[in-house]
Amino acid sequence: LGNAYQSLGEYQRAITFHEQHNEIARAIGDRGGEANSLGSLGNAYQSLGEYQRAITFHEQSLEIARAIGDRHGAARSLIALSQLHHACGRPREGFSAAMAANQIFQELDLPLEAWILPKWVKSTVKFAQRGQVQLVSCALIGLLAFPFALIGLIGLLGWRLLVGRFRR
Repeated sequence: LGNAYQSLGEYQRAITFHEQHNEIARAIGDRGGEANSLGSLGNAYQSLGEYQRAITFHEQSLEIARAIGDRHGAARSLIALSQLHHACGRPREGFSAAMAANQIFQELDLPLEAWILPKWVKSTVKFAQRGQVQLVSCALIGLLAFPFALIGLIGLLGWRLLVGRFRR
């Protein structure tokens, strides 16, 4: 029920149900359920913008996942921590957590679909994995697109500087 209320944007109600799930999981000794409920609490508090509190819940979830040997759960917690650290202005910690999660995914030898990556990254990787022709075409498109992106970025910065001088 907590996830349902969270998807509806009723975060306080979701938190109530996630807390109940956590209490029940603790009472019956379900460490996996406890880790899941803590992760869900972290997600709910992240939705409310309470990032530090969300980090605390995801760190607790990560600790339990590691203790019970749930590597996939640990990777999910690390991905959430990565996003939260970035949101809090700590990109170094965020990058470190994301790299640790990706390392776990590689070690688990999960298919690309199971990885927590943007859809466009997965599509690009799948296309490049088809063969050498596709890999070379991806590399060439990247090489051709980079100068245009750089020129566009420089043009945008120049425009903002120019407009900023005239507004004064």
